Amino acid sequence: SYTANLASLLTVQRITPEFVDVQDLIRNRHFVGYQKGSFVRGLLAGQLKFDESRLIPYGSPEEYHEALSKGSENGGVAAIFDELPCIKHFLAKYCNKYKTVGPTYKADGFAFAFPLRSPLVSYISRAILKVTQDKAIMDGIEGRYFRGQNSCPEQGAAIFSDNLSLSVYSFGGLFIITGVVSVSSVLIYVVLFFQSNWPSSRAIRPGDRSLRSKFSETANKFIREHRLLGCPWKNGSKMALTSQFRSMEASTNSDIRVTARRQNERERPLLSMHV
Repeated sequence: SYTANLASLLTVQRITPEFVDVQDLIRNRHFVGYQKGSFVRGLLAGQLKFDESRLIPYGSPEEYHEALSKGSENGGVAAIFDELPCIKHFLAKYCNKYKTVGPTYKADGFAFAFPLRSPLVSYISRAILKVTQDKAIMDGIEGRYFRGQNSCPEQGAAIFSDNLSLSVYSFGGLFIITGVVSVSSVLIYVVLFFQSNWPSSRAIRPGDRSLRSKFSETANKFIREHRLLGCPWKNGSKMALTSQFRSMEASTNSDIRVTARRQNERERPLLSMHV
């Protein structure tokens, strides 16, 4: 299910490669390894333009593992280049520690050379076709040499080009869409409210027909209806505050009284002060 797949992406620890691009290896002058005696050295130096002084040969999967464990800065290598069957054989043993990344480079392949008119040509050709076209034989060979591959379903035989784990940045598009929709909805609502509640010329006090006064009146109405200021009183009741200032003639003393009233109620004192 979707929930199970998402949970596995979020919780299962995945191998994150340090490099996924060959150019990063060349640019940073990292050491890379290859199989001793293989044509891969010529491909690295000729086609991929690696510095030959940065190429180190190895002879076994155990040496691959040791070199990769050390790293390029500690006497090892940052990556291993080898033929795909050899890489599969290596990952069958160390699939929980490494994985293949980047593109697969095409090579010229292998061939058998025989003298002219050699009777072995037809026999060898038929034998090769028999092996490659017989699924049972090929499955047997793969199961014999790559039997550990099935124990690591995360790795498989796929070539990964990037990290598949989820992070906060993976939901960036969702956050952007949600934000744009929310802000747009609010703006549309405000515009429609102002359009439907824009005061007519008759509603404006004489001598005060400016655009600013109309906008101020509509904004005040918006604030009152949505209770953006003050306390949201229950049951829709509203309270109006009035202040009364009484000055005492020939005296420096004064009374300040703040009274409050609800709609359809008499005025009641709320706060009294004597200064």
